[in-house]
Amino acid sequence: MPLPGYIISVLSTVLFLPAQGEGVAPGKSSTATNAPARPRTAKELRALKNPKPQPPEPVIIDGTLQAAVGGPRVFVRAAINRRFVTGQPTQDVIQRARALNGDYMDLNLASSRGPQTWWTAVLDTGASGYAVNQETAERFGFRHAGDVLGTVSGVDGESVKGVSWVYALSIAGSHGHLAEEPSLPFVFVQDNARFTLELKPYRPRVRVNPDGANLVGMAAIRRFVFEIDPGNATTAMLSELIDMSSPREFEESLQTRTAGPRVTIQPAGFRPTNDVIRLPLRYLDVTRLLVAGGTTPIAANADTPMLMGVRAGHRGKKSIGNFIFDTGASSTFISRQQALRLGLTIESGPGVIQSDFEHAITGMANREFSARGYVIDSLETLSPSGQIIEWRNVHVLVHDVWARQEDGRIAVHDGLIGNNLFLPSTDGAIVDNHLKVSPPPFPKYWIVGPLGELWLQRPPSPTTG
Repeated sequence: MPLPGYIISVLSTVLFLPAQGEGVAPGKSSTATNAPARPRTAKELRALKNPKPQPPEPVIIDGTLQAAVGGPRVFVRAAINRRFVTGQPTQDVIQRARALNGDYMDLNLASSRGPQTWWTAVLDTGASGYAVNQETAERFGFRHAGDVLGTVSGVDGESVKGVSWVYALSIAGSHGHLAEEPSLPFVFVQDNARFTLELKPYRPRVRVNPDGANLVGMAAIRRFVFEIDPGNATTAMLSELIDMSSPREFEESLQTRTAGPRVTIQPAGFRPTNDVIRLPLRYLDVTRLLVAGGTTPIAANADTPMLMGVRAGHRGKKSIGNFIFDTGASSTFISRQQALRLGLTIESGPGVIQSDFEHAITGMANREFSARGYVIDSLETLSPSGQIIEWRNVHVLVHDVWARQEDGRIAVHDGLIGNNLFLPSTDGAIVDNHLKVSPPPFPKYWIVGPLGELWLQRPPSPTTG
């Protein structure tokens, strides 16, 4: 106790001692003041011996922007009757048109150098199976399996796709460069894979942008551990503008362009040696979300990874929801209901508060729409150890992402966690002749398919609160 406090304590004790009566020896009180202390209970002794651990300090991330710069990519190889399917070279006009539109997700410049047995696809936790776009289907000769059709849901709604014949599927990791060829070994995934295909025939002379995207979804992701490392490109490299002064300069700029993080496929039993934050991913069947409130995996083959209990906060208002973890989405979404709870929309009048930005989106249904964007105060999720992961000043889009249920009803998801919370991100602004880019929040992260977990490498201390 500090000295001044000690003096005050002593004076108070002297001033408030009871008066001594006759027959009482000096210095003795008529009241017993030295009664023995109550012995501690067994519960109290255990608490002293084994103190309850305090929850870890929260990890605070500040500065994620509207959309991720690129996304995780893998190489794909298909075989039939033990022979690899070979694709014809990509037409240069298509490569150039896609690059001019900033479409780098599954673009690969090496595919125009000659016949190839591989193509590049997005590693997409928001997709259940596999998909190829019109360009890839035409190059590799993928055909519809008779009248087999499939319904696909995306952020832009629902569409009907064709379904291919059965192929043996292998995938390989990627260094994330636009012009790279596979250098990592392919790993076998399954021998009865089917691809969703566009129903309309591809006409390159009329349409230079192929519909859809090449995707590898949860059917493969659940089998492996995928290490996502954004350290293959510095923020300065990502912010460098593409030189469009001439066709030659443009082509040369693309050769060294980084289109996404480095992706390494690890075996199912892989465990990192460094310290990680483990977040559970609950696999749900999105066609049965209205059953039991969508809080438990209904079927053994449920394949939509969800971060449960994500808390959003804005100007003192809170909302809690279950969000899809979607590596195929460059941005993060919240539903209109979540936006209403946060005060971003209102039930009467114009219905919305002035947005901070707008963002054009095209999904699997090949429909483009514009979504209103807001910068909300925070998004939080909690690890089983009690550690809070908090993103502050988060750019989100307000849009209902929904799934059709078995009985035909529509279930709207609370939200969707996109790559801008994990990878370098941008809002498209040009600052000092460079693109404004926010660095990646985490040095690495792992999608642990077999366990249904997301592991985050702890960020450097400046972002730990």
